[in-house]
Amino acid sequence: MAKKGSGKHKKDPGKKQKASRSPQGKQRQERRDGWTTRRRQLEEEMAEVSMERHGRAKQLVVFFGAASIGTRGGWGADAVLRACCKVVCRPRGAGQLWGRVVLVDEHRTIRVSSAVNGQQPCEEELDHEQPTRPAGWKPPAGQVDLRLLRPAWSQQRDQPVRGLMWCPPAPQPGRWLDRDCNAALNMQRIGESRWRPLELCYWPDQGAMPAKGQDYSGLGYKRLRDKPPKAQQQQQPVAQ
Repeated sequence: MAKKGSGKHKKDPGKKQKASRSPQGKQRQERRDGWTTRRRQLEEEMAEVSMERHGRAKQLVVFFGAASIGTRGGWGADAVLRACCKVVCRPRGAGQLWGRVVLVDEHRTIRVSSAVNGQQPCEEELDHEQPTRPAGWKPPAGQVDLRLLRPAWSQQRDQPVRGLMWCPPAPQPGRWLDRDCNAALNMQRIGESRWRPLELCYWPDQGAMPAKGQDYSGLGYKRLRDKPPKAQQQQQPVAQ
């Protein structure tokens, strides 16, 4: 026998929720409706451009780093992954493919340069038409260019700069890279390439990466020229 009032608080999934009557609630609802409209317009525009260029609607693929996420008491990695799958892997209209979320191992994606992404010399002898590298093959010792980034050092604050990395010039000119953007581009390289880039791979005899900073195996910190000139430092403020 069911208890009286047991189904009182059950919500009907097909029933539309009542809109809030307060001014703040109405503003929030208007913002949500605006975001939904802009998102749908963007998806339609992307589908039209894809049809014009490729003759078909392209599939949305999101590469998700398979690592723990430090959220300081917020969402955990599993919750973020579920939310990402909920947004990406949903129906997007007639004639459009469902999106996919691909997990990518983040091994060395932060400290390896995404700008220097050419083929390693020791891989030239391999048959690149095969779907994978030969079983049991590993690069010869000392013949893999690690393509490491250098951490930045602030001259003004005399301390490391968090999130800023320097890509040494080889062969392209040197450039500053954002740490997180560099890792995202490396994950994109891993997901799109037939073989995982060798500098981002792991094998049993692989040595440890050099420590950051002064023990960085001859690289050291890259000094950021953020210190004002001496003439500007000595200039006294004008009295009002």
